[in-house]
Amino acid sequence: MFSRKAIYRIFRGLLPLQLFLVLLAPLILLTLLCAGPATAADVRAAFSFAQDQDGVIAALGLKIPQGSHAYANDPGDVGRPAQLALTLEGDDTPLPVYYPRGAIQRDVFDRNASINVYEGQEYFFVRL
Repeated sequence: MFSRKAIYRIFRGLLPLQLFLVLLAPLILLTLLCAGPATAADVRAAFSFAQDQDGVIAALGLKIPQGSHAYANDPGDVGRPAQLALTLEGDDTPLPVYYPRGAIQRDVFDRNASINVYEGQEYFFVRL
């Protein structure tokens, strides 16, 4: 993880809209992703940041409670895809997101269908 000084240096360089998105994105994503008996309040979300020569990378980490899942970005045969959309101030084009693959499972309602799900700890990456 990053020290408080490193996180402060990264945040200090972000635009106000970027900070707003950083704080709002977990709530939006949780609303879209939650499936099963867990609610958005049960899922823990946290952003981490890193900086390299090409800029800042944001990592949204989600901790989904045991026994619950969210459909992956490629949900498989059924389900709705998980989607995260972040934009920068002055540009409505969403930034590319790296989505993890998800684990393959059989669908509860259609045993012939396969689904891809996120369980446990998952990370989504966006270059800012």
